[in-house]
Amino acid sequence: MQSFLEDRSGILWVVDDLGPVSTYDRKQHRFDQFIYDKEGIKGIPSNMITTIIEDSVGDIWFGTVDSGLVKYNRTSGNFKQYKNNPEVKGSIPHNYIYSVMEDSGGKLWLGSDDGVLSIFNKNTGRVEKSFLNSIIQEAAQGLIQDSQDPSLLWFGTGSGGMFCFNKETEEFTQYSHNPDNKNSLRNNSVGSLFQDRDGDIWVSTLGGGLNRFDRDSRTFTAFVYEENNPLSVSSNEIRDIFTDSNGRLWISTSGGGINKFSRKSEEFVRFNTETDFPTDVVFSIQEDDQKNLWLTTDSGLIKFSLTSEKVLNRYTVLTGFREMYSVFPCQHFNDGRWRNVDKRQ
Repeated sequence: MQSFLEDRSGILWVVDDLGPVSTYDRKQHRFDQFIYDKEGIKGIPSNMITTIIEDSVGDIWFGTVDSGLVKYNRTSGNFKQYKNNPEVKGSIPHNYIYSVMEDSGGKLWLGSDDGVLSIFNKNTGRVEKSFLNSIIQEAAQGLIQDSQDPSLLWFGTGSGGMFCFNKETEEFTQYSHNPDNKNSLRNNSVGSLFQDRDGDIWVSTLGGGLNRFDRDSRTFTAFVYEENNPLSVSSNEIRDIFTDSNGRLWISTSGGGINKFSRKSEEFVRFNTETDFPTDVVFSIQEDDQKNLWLTTDSGLIKFSLTSEKVLNRYTVLTGFREMYSVFPCQHFNDGRWRNVDKRQ
């Protein structure tokens, strides 16, 4: 499962595991699914979706494994496909689009499977410029724009650690694990990124726990699982990082459920099967306007109350929803909408 968002109309979009797109209307308690249409007119031209976002004007954009970039116009109900074509100047560089992000200037940034970052103009439907990451040819994951310096983009990779791309200098800077440096990134498999109000970047790793990156000192602090410490993070396999409306940091894990992190004490509160939580595998976290967390897991979609810190409901195939859900994170808009950050949001 690759992506998860709630659009401005209140519809929850969930992409199955590189498969169909399901929607859930929370007000009407109705589940639907978008059909596959090879021509890409009245349906999605791919059953292998990697990411989904809603842009600033309300259009829905899909990245796919084999069919390039796809736009869905909710007014017309039509889909428009953008594919690589070597004979057309400005076509997208690759048909495997792993990440899509809209920057503060309204431009889309595409991360493709060959390690290329591209600027896509939504008005012309053309790529304005592409940048090859010569350090490692891997797709950008968890792509975000720096909230304090919009000229900087941050992203993770499957095996090359975390990168910073400077729009002005057009340079890539790598931050990777160094066994001789305790202040380096703990693991090079980086999925999602989150930047807090202080400018620090929180990094999820698959094997190195939760890492916090200080932009000023360029150093990492790692929070890892400790067998005899119940206040440590419950797993080193971190999937998503999220801050709720009260400013509390939550993380999802593979193998340890979800964790609430106290920045003051730097301790974790665990919610997993040892504490009667339904599952230990949680992919993505989002919050609705009723102070509930929505969690995509290996056993359904879970609604979790921030007030009582209890599970309110679980939606599975028995209630009409698919069995697998988004493994990548989303970004929360100020007006209450959610969008994926790779997410990989």
